[in-house]
Amino acid sequence: MFRFLLVRFFRKLLIVSGIKNVLIVCKKTPRDLPEIFNFLCRPLRAPFFDPIKGQIVTESPDKYHRFDMRYLHFCQSVSFTSMKFRKKGRLKRKISRKVIKQNRMAD
Repeated sequence: MFRFLLVRFFRKLLIVSGIKNVLIVCKKTPRDLPEIFNFLCRPLRAPFFDPIKGQIVTESPDKYHRFDMRYLHFCQSVSFTSMKFRKKGRLKRKISRKVIKQNRMAD
Protein backbone atom coordinates (compact mmCIF):
# COMPACT_ATOMS: atom_id res chain seq x y z
CA MET A 1 0.00 0.00 0.00
CA PHE A 2 2.85 2.34 0.84
CA ARG A 3 4.40 1.80 -2.62
CA PHE A 4 1.24 2.95 -4.34
CA LEU A 5 1.12 6.07 -2.18
CA LEU A 6 4.71 6.81 -3.18
CA VAL A 7 3.84 6.34 -6.86
CA ARG A 8 0.93 8.77 -6.51
CA PHE A 9 3.22 11.28 -4.84
CA PHE A 10 5.79 10.73 -7.61
CA ARG A 11 3.07 11.43 -10.21
CA LYS A 12 2.11 14.66 -8.43
CA LEU A 13 5.78 15.65 -8.30
CA LEU A 14 6.19 15.03 -12.04
CA ILE A 15 3.06 17.05 -12.83
CA VAL A 16 4.13 20.01 -10.67
CA SER A 17 7.65 20.02 -12.10
CA GLY A 18 6.36 19.74 -15.68
CA ILE A 19 8.43 16.70 -16.67
CA LYS A 20 7.02 14.86 -19.70
CA ASN A 21 9.80 12.39 -20.60
CA VAL A 22 10.62 9.79 -17.95
CA LEU A 23 13.67 7.53 -17.78
CA ILE A 24 13.31 4.82 -15.12
CA VAL A 25 16.23 2.83 -13.69
CA CYS A 26 15.37 -0.02 -11.28
CA LYS A 27 18.01 -1.65 -9.10
CA LYS A 28 16.08 -4.92 -8.87
CA THR A 29 12.85 -6.21 -10.32
CA PRO A 30 10.19 -4.58 -8.13
CA ARG A 31 7.19 -6.47 -6.87
CA ASP A 32 3.85 -5.54 -8.52
CA LEU A 33 5.52 -3.76 -11.44
CA PRO A 34 2.43 -3.65 -13.73
CA GLU A 35 0.28 -2.17 -10.96
CA ILE A 36 2.93 0.45 -10.21
CA PHE A 37 2.95 1.55 -13.86
CA ASN A 38 -0.86 1.60 -13.89
CA PHE A 39 -0.85 3.96 -10.91
CA LEU A 40 1.82 6.12 -12.55
CA CYS A 41 -0.05 6.45 -15.85
CA ARG A 42 -3.60 6.68 -14.48
CA PRO A 43 -5.09 10.14 -13.71
CA LEU A 44 -5.39 11.17 -10.07
CA ARG A 45 -8.87 10.99 -8.57
CA ALA A 46 -8.62 13.83 -6.08
CA PRO A 47 -7.53 17.35 -7.03
CA PHE A 48 -4.39 18.73 -5.42
CA PHE A 49 -2.84 22.15 -4.91
CA ASP A 50 0.11 23.17 -7.10
CA PRO A 51 2.33 25.34 -4.86
CA ILE A 52 4.43 26.68 -7.75
CA LYS A 53 1.60 27.99 -9.92
CA GLY A 54 -0.77 28.60 -7.00
CA GLN A 55 -3.71 26.75 -8.52
CA ILE A 56 -5.62 23.53 -8.02
CA VAL A 57 -4.85 20.73 -10.48
CA THR A 58 -7.72 18.40 -11.37
CA GLU A 59 -7.36 15.46 -13.71
CA SER A 60 -10.27 13.76 -15.43
CA PRO A 61 -10.24 10.57 -17.52
CA ASP A 62 -10.62 12.74 -20.63
CA LYS A 63 -7.89 15.28 -19.89
CA TYR A 64 -4.85 14.35 -17.82
CA HIS A 65 -1.07 14.63 -17.95
CA ARG A 66 0.57 11.88 -19.99
CA PHE A 67 4.16 10.81 -19.53
CA ASP A 68 6.40 9.44 -22.23
CA MET A 69 8.26 6.42 -20.80
CA ARG A 70 11.32 6.44 -23.01
CA TYR A 71 13.65 4.11 -21.16
CA LEU A 72 13.29 1.36 -18.57
CA HIS A 73 16.48 -0.28 -17.30
CA PHE A 74 16.87 -3.10 -14.76
CA CYS A 75 20.33 -3.28 -13.15
CA GLN A 76 19.92 -6.78 -11.67
CA SER A 77 17.40 -8.92 -13.48
CA VAL A 78 16.43 -12.33 -12.13
CA SER A 79 16.40 -15.31 -14.47
CA PHE A 80 13.43 -17.64 -14.06
CA THR A 81 15.03 -20.48 -16.03
CA SER A 82 17.25 -23.21 -14.69
CA MET A 83 20.63 -22.13 -16.01
CA LYS A 84 23.86 -23.86 -15.10
CA PHE A 85 26.72 -21.64 -13.99
CA ARG A 86 30.41 -22.46 -14.04
CA LYS A 87 31.86 -23.48 -10.72
CA LYS A 88 34.54 -21.42 -9.09
CA GLY A 89 38.12 -22.58 -9.52
CA ARG A 90 38.94 -23.64 -5.97
CA LEU A 91 35.80 -25.71 -5.49
CA LYS A 92 36.20 -27.28 -8.90
CA ARG A 93 39.80 -28.33 -8.13
CA LYS A 94 38.75 -29.72 -4.75
CA ILE A 95 36.02 -31.87 -6.28
CA SER A 96 38.28 -33.09 -9.07
CA ARG A 97 40.93 -34.14 -6.50
CA LYS A 98 38.31 -36.16 -4.58
CA VAL A 99 37.13 -37.87 -7.75
CA ILE A 100 40.70 -38.73 -8.75
CA LYS A 101 41.47 -40.16 -5.28
CA GLN A 102 38.32 -42.29 -5.26
CA ASN A 103 38.89 -43.72 -8.75
CA ARG A 104 42.62 -44.40 -8.35
CA MET A 105 43.39 -48.12 -8.51
CA ALA A 106 45.93 -49.74 -6.27
CA ASP A 107 48.97 -51.23 -8.07
